[in-house]
Parts: sequence; structure tokens; C-alpha cells
Amino acid sequence: MLLHRSVVSIVGLPEKKFFLYYDDTYYGYMINKVTNVLYIKDICFVKKLKRNSHGLNKLELYLHFRNYIGYLARKVCEDKRRYWSLAIIFLLYHIFKNIAKLRIDRAYIVLKGFIDGIRENWGYEKKLLNKKR
Repeated sequence: MLLHRSVVSIVGLPEKKFFLYYDDTYYGYMINKVTNVLYIKDICFVKKLKRNSHGLNKLELYLHFRNYIGYLARKVCEDKRRYWSLAIIFLLYHIFKNIAKLRIDRAYIVLKGFIDGIRENWGYEKKLLNKKR
């Protein structure tokens, strides 16, 4: 993302609270509110992620639900009824999918991430990072 200094002085720096997931999405959204954005379609960046057999690890799962589903989509979506309908369906799907696979801890992390995003609670990811070590 290339920005003029004046845009950064208006929008500020990216939010540290998003930590890893959707910080660039939210920053792009905020920039788009104050200036025109030029998208270049022909450039391709490939980000290789190491995945376990269950998809996202617990930290990634938590951050996805907190940053995107719980916070960002709610702030950006103008049709609140549509947001809540889709968010609840998405949330229930992931909770029941994990319970069906007997991964209760992952179902809890999905719910915790969603609720923390709604309440704008930041910092639980540090606890998850410490558990990994």
C-alpha cells in the first residue's frame, strides 16, 4: 500500500489492536473514506501460510472471529439486520461444526473471538500466544 504523507496525517497509523488479521483491510477502508484509491489488478502477492490439518490454528481462529466477524464487519456494514443475520448464521455454523468434530475448545474460541469483537475487548491473543510456547 503506497500512501501520501497527507493521507496518513488524516487517517493515522494502522490499528495495533487488530494484530495479524484484517489490520490492512480496516486501514484500506479508512483511507477509502478520505481519498480515492487506485486498485492495480495485475499485481499478485502470494502469502504462504503453514496450516495444520484442522485449518486455522487457535490463535488465527480467534483473531479471525474477533477482528473480522465481531468488529470490522459490524462497523463497516451499513445494513445492520443483514450483518447480524449473517454473523449469527456464520457463528452457529462454526460452533456446531467444531462440536460435531468434538473440538469443544475450538468452538469456545470461535464464540470468545466473536464476543470480544463485539465488546471490543483486546488482548486475549496474548494468552493464546503464551499457551503455544
